[in-house]
Amino acid sequence: MFRNRCYIIYIVLYIILRIQRCFCQNNEITDYSMDTFDENDNFISRYRLEFNYTTYLFNDFEEIKFIQNVKKVILCRTKDIDKSENDKNTIILWNTSDVSYFGNTIVYLSAFPKYLDNRKNNNIICMRVDAVGWYDNVNAEICNDNDESITCPDLIILGTTQFASRYNKDETLNLNKYYLKYYKETGKTIQSRLFKYTFYDYLINNNWLAFPISIDFRMFRYNETTFRNCIEKGYDLHYPPPISDYWGSNYQKTWTWEKVFEYAKIITNCTGKPGLRFVGSRNADLKMFTSVCHSLGIPFIVDDNYLEIKKCGLRNDEHIKKLYGFKNFIENHYIENWLDMTDIQKWLNLPYPSSVDKQYIFKHDKYYDDRVNMKANGMIIDILNNLDFPDIKYSYYPGTSTFLGGSGIVITKKSNYPDELYEYIKILINENYPYFSELNESITPFEDIPGKRCLSLYNNRRNKQNKKSLCSSLLENEGTFPYYYIKNNITNFINLIHKFDGTEKGVSIDIKDTLNNELFSNISPNSIFNCDNVVSFENKTITYYGNYKIEFPISNSETIVLKSANDEIIGNINQKQTNNNICSILEDTLRKAKPMQFPYSTFSEINTLEGRAPISLLSANLYFKDNLTYSNSFEKIVNDCCDVVDDSFLPLCNSTNKIKFTVEKCNEETETMKIRFLNCKTFEDDNIIKNIKCTYIPFTNIKGILITSYSIFSVFSEIILIVIIIRNHKEKSIFISGYKFLMNLIVSSIIIKISIIFWVGEVKEIFCTLKIWLLIFGITTFISSYSIKSEIINSVYNNKKLTSENKYKFYILYIFIFILQMILLIIWTYTSKKININTVNFKNIGNYNYETCSMGNKYILNTIFFIDYILLIISILNTYRGRNIPDEYNDSKKIFLISLGSCFLLFFSYTIVVANTVSTIFYFIVQLLIITILNLVNILFIGPKILALFDSMFIVERRPIII
Repeated sequence: MFRNRCYIIYIVLYIILRIQRCFCQNNEITDYSMDTFDENDNFISRYRLEFNYTTYLFNDFEEIKFIQNVKKVILCRTKDIDKSENDKNTIILWNTSDVSYFGNTIVYLSAFPKYLDNRKNNNIICMRVDAVGWYDNVNAEICNDNDESITCPDLIILGTTQFASRYNKDETLNLNKYYLKYYKETGKTIQSRLFKYTFYDYLINNNWLAFPISIDFRMFRYNETTFRNCIEKGYDLHYPPPISDYWGSNYQKTWTWEKVFEYAKIITNCTGKPGLRFVGSRNADLKMFTSVCHSLGIPFIVDDNYLEIKKCGLRNDEHIKKLYGFKNFIENHYIENWLDMTDIQKWLNLPYPSSVDKQYIFKHDKYYDDRVNMKANGMIIDILNNLDFPDIKYSYYPGTSTFLGGSGIVITKKSNYPDELYEYIKILINENYPYFSELNESITPFEDIPGKRCLSLYNNRRNKQNKKSLCSSLLENEGTFPYYYIKNNITNFINLIHKFDGTEKGVSIDIKDTLNNELFSNISPNSIFNCDNVVSFENKTITYYGNYKIEFPISNSETIVLKSANDEIIGNINQKQTNNNICSILEDTLRKAKPMQFPYSTFSEINTLEGRAPISLLSANLYFKDNLTYSNSFEKIVNDCCDVVDDSFLPLCNSTNKIKFTVEKCNEETETMKIRFLNCKTFEDDNIIKNIKCTYIPFTNIKGILITSYSIFSVFSEIILIVIIIRNHKEKSIFISGYKFLMNLIVSSIIIKISIIFWVGEVKEIFCTLKIWLLIFGITTFISSYSIKSEIINSVYNNKKLTSENKYKFYILYIFIFILQMILLIIWTYTSKKININTVNFKNIGNYNYETCSMGNKYILNTIFFIDYILLIISILNTYRGRNIPDEYNDSKKIFLISLGSCFLLFFSYTIVVANTVSTIFYFIVQLLIITILNLVNILFIGPKILALFDSMFIVERRPIII
């Protein structure tokens, strides 16, 4: 009976378990398939994967990491993998991996099943990850509506220096909405969880650009064997902190870059090999240099508030002086050459570059990116990784700063699923899942989430028995080890035996030390002191006190701090650094890490800066200075480097709102002025004008040459006329026409033409004044001359008699008008500014201010021209009064024609004075018309007189001689 009941109970339990299993399988689907494709988009193979809801990873997670030659993968639930594209949607993620390394691609794929479980939408969805690398992820074209062959990713992994580039091209979303949503859902803000300076990389103009995914910073390591050997040879070296107490409690003031440069020199002298090297091929020198600058108090980047751009901060005598230690370090080869020697050989054979855009861009030797087979003679500036080597120890990074970078995940603007993608990202960075830690070997961007390596340190901190665990970690290696303590300023040594009984770790004191050292006389030789959270003589417990330090009880009322000795003091220890030790060092390093653009938030040109390799240029000029065909001072080398930095920081003009520019001097041959953009740069076909027309007519331009030549030729011709008229002023044709009238007409014409010459060439204040004076003087004289002539003709014809008394009354009015004009010109000269600043707007650029001659006091100037118009009207009326005069007085009719010509002359003269245009062709045409009108007047009025003079001379010559 009992057996039957048990059997029934067993069956019931079995059924319940089967039902539960079916229920779980319906809700937690574990069966997935992954298709892989090569670089040519050819199918490679299909992997059947099982998702583990205990580890939240695929069961073959570790093996899949090492798949190679895969460009693209597509992951779906197995039941959906073969469905057509029309029946399913696919999320596309661009990853920074390449075909040679699958790596973290599997991490992003592993988060996909949990994302599917949380989806409320039941439509079929798959995930595709493309390995695009560190260049195409930020530079490749995406989402072209006119070209379906262009991929449109939904998510992109970008480096911290790349976020702004995609964002400024309006390709990625502002994530403020999701940052706020995260806070409302979790009660924590993303920014509050970040390490100290990390937010500088993710924020621009109060807009969050990405969610942090991984962190990167430079760490410092050194070869313990090299240090030990050089110390034994008598070189003045000390192990870097925290191994040695030599550096004091505040190592940042003692373990400096100056000390690193000094140690690199010592190790070079000791070993005959460079004392420092880089690991990592992507801008390793730039990242080191910026941390050197931050530590030395040199601003690598500064603001130009006027131009609203960033610039190189090294152009300063004081800053250059601080860099002399770096200069000596590079040029004396205390560091291994990290630049590609093929590039160096090409560069050495090139002449000195003529412009900044012709500066050579160096690549780094790929050898320095080989982390697995890394070798180091002395000290190493290393990338963040989990590769350990027997002789290579971790140290605090020198100075007050190290490089801070990493990567984040962005959502593209044209994605159809931004809200769902946020849910995926939230799973990716959730501390309850392993993905965030898997993406970060040691430390994550969040202070409260550790990387894989540092899980135990993090757990220790959350554990109440933290000090006990740290103490046990310190005693990880069994055996006898030397410790030391300082009492009365004397260093004393004692040997402790590390013990482990299977459950507890502790120490006992070497029997010789207990007998020979009064301090430990109260302790029995066989006593074992185990690790605990508190120190107790009665309970025989010790505790963790600090890096490599334990607190040891020597009586019920007294304790002493013992620190593990190292090779610096005893010569041979080879103690292994524990994970907790290493993580503590890395965490300390990260807390002082700063982005290279610190103290500024990220900006898109940082990505350009990395591609231009300015520090490689600076270093190459120092490292290979003996091989160069030219010699530059250190200041010139730094300035060349800064030129590249400044040029890198210039944004494109077609994406700049407030363009600032200057205009170069007019090219007189082409009559154009080149625009020099100050806070941006252009490229071909960017719809930005590069040249504008000159705002004046240059003398050596074809227009200037024509105007000047035409004027000079006309003036020269009129001077010949003056000579002819003076020599023949008693001849009938000249005498009857009026000698003074002809002279006034020609001289006034010459004055006007000379004024026209001053309209050519650069705007100058003296020329602006002279051309108005000459123009008004000439026109007033010109109109007055033939007006007086007309008055005289009318008087002679009507009165038949012209006495000297009534002859001069004709002059009085015109003399008065002339004097009035001169007075007005004097007043105008002293009450007017001669130069005016005009503004013209150029499309896509902005306003350009240029100088023109000012009208000055326009009321006076208009009055002057108004008086000339009155004179012109009087002249026309006089000629009209003489319309019935017989042909022998036909000068009156010619004067009428001259008056009509003067209307155009006065109109064009006034127009050229008041015109406000940047067009030089307008001024060119008007000037030609003025000169031509004057020439036509002279030909019409004076030409016949000269011809008559020549005719009379010809008749005289033909007259027969009577004997």
